[in-house]
Amino acid sequence: MGEVLKDSAGVVNPCAEATLENAEPCNLLELALNNLESEDEFEHAARLWFRAGKRVTMDPYHQPLCDEVVNVIEEWV
Repeated sequence: MGEVLKDSAGVVNPCAEATLENAEPCNLLELALNNLESEDEFEHAARLWFRAGKRVTMDPYHQPLCDEVVNVIEEWV
């Protein structure tokens, strides 16, 4: 898949949808479209999910081990 480092995933996220390394946070998001009643509600929900996903992906983590796992790729780029 073009990864710089060999995959060392050893656990799965809580829903078992993706493999993760130890201490790697999960940033998968989904919208339950059948629960949305209008285009406006969809747009509002999508904007909130985008903000949440960006925060999970881009902000520093409180646990140093999480930060270390997420930011290891920066050393190789």
